[in-house]
Amino acid sequence: MPLAAIIDKKVFCVHGGLSPDMSTLDQINTINRYEELPISGPFCDLMWSDPSEDIAGWLLNERGAGYLFGHKVATHFNQINDVTITCRAHQLANEGYQYHFPQ
Repeated sequence: MPLAAIIDKKVFCVHGGLSPDMSTLDQINTINRYEELPISGPFCDLMWSDPSEDIAGWLLNERGAGYLFGHKVATHFNQINDVTITCRAHQLANEGYQYHFPQ
C-alpha cells in the first residue's frame, strides 16, 4: 500500500499527517514502507500525526506517536509542494469531513 497519494496534482492524501523530518513529497519515496511501522520518524508521523488548531508549529503528540502540527506547518508544506490541501483519514468527523485550518 502507498503511504500517501496525490490527486489531480493538488490534493495530498495521507492517513495521519505531516512530519517535521519531511518537507517535500519526494522524501516520501525514500521511506522504506516494507517494514514494521516504527515508533518514531517520518513513516510513523505519516501514520499518526494530527492537526491542531491550538498551535502554529510542532508539538509532540500526547498519544506518544507522531506530532501535532499547526496551521503554519500545513500552509508551509502545501506551498512548498504546490498542493492546495492536505487530506487525512485518521480522524472521525461527524459531518463526514472537517477543515482544521482556514482555507
